[in-house]
Amino acid sequence: MTTETILDWISKQPPIHISNHEQEVCILYQELIDRKSMVFCNGVPYIWTGTYFQCVVDQDISMILTNLICEVDRVELNPYTPKTVYRKLCVDSRLQVDIEGEAEKNRMYINIPNGIYDIATQQLIPHDVERKFNYDSISNTSWVQLSSKHLHSETLLRVAWGLKS
Repeated sequence: MTTETILDWISKQPPIHISNHEQEVCILYQELIDRKSMVFCNGVPYIWTGTYFQCVVDQDISMILTNLICEVDRVELNPYTPKTVYRKLCVDSRLQVDIEGEAEKNRMYINIPNGIYDIATQQLIPHDVERKFNYDSISNTSWVQLSSKHLHSETLLRVAWGLKS
């Protein structure tokens, strides 16, 4: 993930206000737990982008956590707070997920930018943080409802098998 992409993601998050800097570790930690926008799989951090979980490298975590805090409160932020909070988040059982194992559960779904295509029902459903798609599973296409079920099935097969029209 590039720095620009991370900062773009951060700009879409509500800023975290630190009302008491003596408690900043607890405040930041609890806020991140409540948001559920960061999870860990085998110690690797992922952030929820709104459509999928994106892997983040450890080196970017301090920047992410620092920039989630509103600008005014960053002035008094202890420089060790982001790393302390990160270490606590890494081992919190509420944030541990098996993103790779979710692939089997999600094998009847295709994650696309405008939703999740349910192969069984042939319907588009909204993105959901509970479905642990990661970046590798998102398709670079969008869903358009077709009027003919036959045409729809044929088109889906062509896309799935890479056949040309």
